[in-house]
Amino acid sequence: WINAQGKLSEAATMRAMARLIDGSDQSLIELKAVDGQWPLDGTLKTSPAGAAQTGAVVDPVLLTRLDLELGDSIKVGSAELKITGTIEDEPDRVSDGISFGPKVIISLQALSDTNLVQPGSLINWTTRVNLIQGDDASLSRTIAQAKETFPDAGWRIRSRANAAPSLTRNVNRFSQFLTLVGLTALIVGGVGVANAVRAFLDTKSHVIASFKSLGAPARFVFSVYLIQILLLALVGVVIGLLIGAALPVIAKTVLADI
Repeated sequence: WINAQGKLSEAATMRAMARLIDGSDQSLIELKAVDGQWPLDGTLKTSPAGAAQTGAVVDPVLLTRLDLELGDSIKVGSAELKITGTIEDEPDRVSDGISFGPKVIISLQALSDTNLVQPGSLINWTTRVNLIQGDDASLSRTIAQAKETFPDAGWRIRSRANAAPSLTRNVNRFSQFLTLVGLTALIVGGVGVANAVRAFLDTKSHVIASFKSLGAPARFVFSVYLIQILLLALVGVVIGLLIGAALPVIAKTVLADI
């Protein structure tokens, strides 16, 4: 059924240990095994170019961590993998989620040689499909049909509309956290403003007493200081709005490259 939907690519991801050949050092890695069709979209950029076709390509961090150079070999499971290049840009890095170690990309055949695929191994198998008809309506229809036809398959289906669900959940949780922080800051700020106003009025007690002794009504005294406080509040609000409006523009400019 999947084969009939379009062009396919299969990949497997798991955590493993990369060891030096002499066993003197090791590092946790994110191992990714791919077939010859991967990636269906985008391009894996390596240094040197095309290195992924001849061996293992790794995150440059791994070379630093284990003091390796291109052409050296590492042992992963039962296989010795020759490092033929480093990863410069991986097209589906975001959809893979959080990495707990440097990425190592190999072929599915090399994964078989490691003998890491055993009963109980924690492996995520992913089949990517470029649909024959890739419009939004066909995409939604295919997802619905997959769930209806294979209700017990246990698939987790992701599309271009939701390529990284875990990232989306984290963003939503972070937004809720910032909302809570903002409300808390608002309450604390309100208490602070109230105390500041009270302290300001305490310094004006002699002036207020003078107004009252000259026959000024309470409404006049109240209006004078209310207008002063409102003007100060207006200045503070304008300053806050200007800073709030400027920060995203500044952040966008500073962080544009990343």
